[in-house]
Amino acid sequence: MLLTSGAVRAQQSTYTLTGIIANEEGAPLYEAQVAVFAPGEGALLAYAYTDSSGQYTLDFSTGVSTGVEAPEAGQGFALGPAYPNPATAAQARVRIPYSQPDHLRTPPELHLFDVLGRRVNPGEVLAAGVYFYRVRFAGGPLSAARRFVFEGGRLSVELERVEGRATPLRAALSAQAAFPVVIAYPGYYEYREEVLLEAGAANRLDVSLAPVRIFGQATIGPEGGTLADTTGRVILEIPPGALAAPTDLVVRSAVDTTDNPWLFKGTVIDLEPDGLTFATPATLTFHYDSLAVPYLAADKPFAILTEDSTGWRPLDGEVTVSEPGTLSGPIEHFSRKAAG
Repeated sequence: MLLTSGAVRAQQSTYTLTGIIANEEGAPLYEAQVAVFAPGEGALLAYAYTDSSGQYTLDFSTGVSTGVEAPEAGQGFALGPAYPNPATAAQARVRIPYSQPDHLRTPPELHLFDVLGRRVNPGEVLAAGVYFYRVRFAGGPLSAARRFVFEGGRLSVELERVEGRATPLRAALSAQAAFPVVIAYPGYYEYREEVLLEAGAANRLDVSLAPVRIFGQATIGPEGGTLADTTGRVILEIPPGALAAPTDLVVRSAVDTTDNPWLFKGTVIDLEPDGLTFATPATLTFHYDSLAVPYLAADKPFAILTEDSTGWRPLDGEVTVSEPGTLSGPIEHFSRKAAG
């Protein structure tokens, strides 16, 4: 585990973690789940869901071991306070001290953000305000973030690796501990990382999640067959006689542009060729997790939805929920579909 050298203290400490969860285009993800676990044992300490702007806040207290007194050179990861702080336009060169774990050879990445979670770059002319810096070791993966105040101007930031019992890190080490953080949003790859949090301080973690791309293709003829995407989340079973001739079929991820509150997150797909009809209905199956079901839809009958010129509407036919997270129903033609 991190920060294992030297004397370690166990005490009840309070932590706060805030941030913004967005997709790769910067759009906020609503109701993404952010969870913090205890180091080592893995017990859930706290969790929260993002609001409509993608923001979350977690507050929790725990008696985990924190701190490393008089650390030896290169052992453990610690992130010290930026200095000078606040930084003026005349002192626009900000230094960020850190220590690097022995098992990691690659230097860390440095990212800067404003209070809205937007990435800013060193060398830019920035307005006065509060900014956050995040240091991340991709090989860990380990990360930590702190904040500083800049009074405006052109900012220069420099990482300063510190060895041994350096004064800038000693105070920071006394209140830091590494916690596993998991961020989940249906249809996106899960984020897992050890995040160094400082007790009693403003810790920030802004994350951009990458979508899981649904894609599958198959050529199916009169004998029938199965079209499935590579992740196994969408399966289409076409019975014999439904198609008159061999046809190239594709299923791929799509984006709902209507902001329909009933749709299960991560289930919107395009079935191609658009408008293709079946002589006998095919069976479409969605596999999803519990986070995919919107709060508004939890108490209503589930359905397979199709989008046409009037918007989303449920398809006719009986829908089967064979097990938690599996929804199946008949479809007669290809178009944009979703579970909801």
